[in-house]
Amino acid sequence: MFSCDKRTENQSLPLPTCEGKHELGFFVNHDPWIPKDTEMYKEHQLPKVKIDDGLIRISATRIDEKNHCRNWFCVETFNPQLNEGKFEIINSTCKAVYQTYYYGENKDMSSEIYSLNSAHQNLIEFNCIDTINNIIAGKFSFSAIDEFGKVLTFESGRFDLLLEE
Repeated sequence: MFSCDKRTENQSLPLPTCEGKHELGFFVNHDPWIPKDTEMYKEHQLPKVKIDDGLIRISATRIDEKNHCRNWFCVETFNPQLNEGKFEIINSTCKAVYQTYYYGENKDMSSEIYSLNSAHQNLIEFNCIDTINNIIAGKFSFSAIDEFGKVLTFESGRFDLLLEE
C-alpha cells in the first residue's frame, strides 16, 4: 500500500526556535513529516497559525506527488490569555487532526481521516508567544485514530510560526 508518511534519510525536523522562521515538523510513527506545498492548492499554502477568540489553530499540508496524495494536519487548543505553557489539544473546528486524500493514479483509494485518540495524552506546549513580532513557537505530541482503529503517533512536534494578520 502507498504511504504519504515515508521520508528520505536526509530530511530532518526544524530546530526548536522562537525567531519567526515559519517552520513546523514532527514524526508520524517515527517518520519525519515536514510541510511541502507545490502551489497546487493556493488556499493551503501552509504551515499556518490562526488565533480566533482564544482558539489557536495550527495547520499544515504536504503534497506527495510520487504517491499522488495530500496530507493535512490540524491541531487546536483553547488559550484565551495567550499564555505560555501546556494545553490539551481539543480540535473543535478542524474535526480531523490528520487526513490523507489521494488523487491522480491513486484517486480511487479511500481517504484516510484520523481523529484525536482519547486513550493518549494529547498536548501542545507554547514556549514563546510574541504578539509584538507575531511569533508563536512550541512543541506538541498526540495520537490519532481512524474509524478502523489504525493509530498514528505524532511525536517531537515543533513549530516556530508567524501569526496570521
